[in-house]
Order: sequence, then C-alpha cells, then structure tokens
Amino acid sequence: MVFKKENIPWNKNLTKETSEKIKKASIKQGISKKMFFKNGGKTWNKKEREIKNCLKCNKEYENILNGIKKFCSASCGASYNFKNKKLTKEHINKIIETKIKKYEKEEYINWWLGKHHTEEGKKKISEGNIRTKGVKRFEKKCFICDNIFIIKERQTKHFCSHKCRANYFWSIPEFKEKNKEKRLLHILPIKDTSIEIKMQNELQERGINFNKHKPIINIEHKYQCDIFIEPNIVIECDGNYWHNFPNHNDKDIIRTNEMREKGYIVFRYWESEINNNTEAVVDEIEDYLLQTNNEEVYI
Repeated sequence: MVFKKENIPWNKNLTKETSEKIKKASIKQGISKKMFFKNGGKTWNKKEREIKNCLKCNKEYENILNGIKKFCSASCGASYNFKNKKLTKEHINKIIETKIKKYEKEEYINWWLGKHHTEEGKKKISEGNIRTKGVKRFEKKCFICDNIFIIKERQTKHFCSHKCRANYFWSIPEFKEKNKEKRLLHILPIKDTSIEIKMQNELQERGINFNKHKPIINIEHKYQCDIFIEPNIVIECDGNYWHNFPNHNDKDIIRTNEMREKGYIVFRYWESEINNNTEAVVDEIEDYLLQTNNEEVYI
C-alpha cells in the first residue's frame, strides 16, 4: 500500500513488545485485530451496544447504538426486501428495454454457438496443456468405424467413441447373455404397481406365502414374474394399457407357453379384473392350492 505525505501509517514507531500488548488486550475484550485498528486504535466498548429485534424473524441481536442494521442476518434482509418490494410499471418497462438492447447487441447470445476448433487449434490446445506437455502421441484406427484418432503414450484405447465401444461389446453374444443374467438379479421396476399391491395384500391376509419379482431363468425369454408361489405357480398382473399393445401381448403369449412347457402353472389377470373383484381372483388361486394339497404355502 502506497502512503501519501499527509497520511501516517498506524504501525509507525511500533515495536514487537507494544504490538504483542495490543494483541493481548484485543483478545481479552473479544475483538479482532482489524476491528481494533478500524476504530483508530481505541478498544471496543460493549456498553455502546444495544439489543434489537429482527424485522423478519423477531430474533434478538446485538447492534451498535443508533446503528442502521435492521436484520439479524443477510438472508432475513434479502427475504424481507424481496417480499415487500413493489415494482412500478415504469421500473418494469425500463428492465424490459435494457434486456431488448442487450439482445440486439448480442450480449446474451453465445458467440461460440455453431463454431468448432480446427485440427491445428486442437493440437495447440493439447500441446499447451501442462499435464500433457511433452507426452508422445500416436495415430490409431478404430476397430468399428476405421476412423483415425490420436492416443497418448501408454494409453490402451481401441475405439474412437463410447458409441463404437458399446456396439463392439453388444455384438458379442457371451457379453449379451452375461448382462441379461445380471439384469435379472436387479428388481425392476423399483415400485410395485397398484394392482400388484392389491394382490399382495389379499394373499398376505389369507396367509399365503409368496415371492415378488422372482427371475425365471430356465426359459428362452427370461424375465421377472410379478408374484411367485412355491413350487411352480406364477401370477401375472397385466395393465389394460401397456399389455394390450401387440408387442407386449405377443411376448406375454410366448412366455406363458414356454413356462407351461417347463411345468409352471400360470395365472394371468387383467387390471380391470383385479380392480373389480380382487377376492374372486385370489379365490381361484386358493382353490387350486387346496385341490393340489399344497399346505406348505400357508404361513
């Protein structure tokens, strides 16, 4: 900081001993060094303070005598001013005019929109980077699209983009099968539908033990069933909207035929049937359990 001839610095003719004494005195009275020197070297007197109530939250806070402060915090002041502030029509028109002028000058529009770096410019940027400075680079062909891309030294990269990498791995049948098996272990969807919850509650009331979203693996079109009762009973709750589409309906028919071939007993109900009379639907399932003498299912 540059001082003029008229201004005398506060630390002139100040020794280490006197500065330490000032520090100790300021700490005792609970004030910082900065506050001490702002007041012209005078210690802060607590008697000169008064207690006020915040205009927003009515919280008590300490303030200087006859001070301007009206709020306990900045957040209280901001929220109070924002609510009580009423803009006039003239003020609103001025704001709109200034915005229009800025749009005309293209201050708001991104100047880089639709533009791209040249290859020379990209090289300069990468060479100028401190992390990659002095690192050797090589050209390499992508396994999928044969595009040439640049890689750094000791970098094992075989694809130019994430899209090419995904296309390569999904073309391998072993990778597909592994992914499908892993996905079967995830419970999908996370939330049960309203008709599934109705069926689950009715089965619980009758004391029938069941599993939710059990993966059925020993068929060609593997999937997770809605409700499964040991040893081989599958219950499906089909929505009137989605399962009426030809794609879903065809898949449902294929899966039911595959499960019946493997020895599963499949009960498939529409949303309207469950909503109209859930008790009658569960009665049909319970009658089958009593006919087959499957008492182990009951809790």
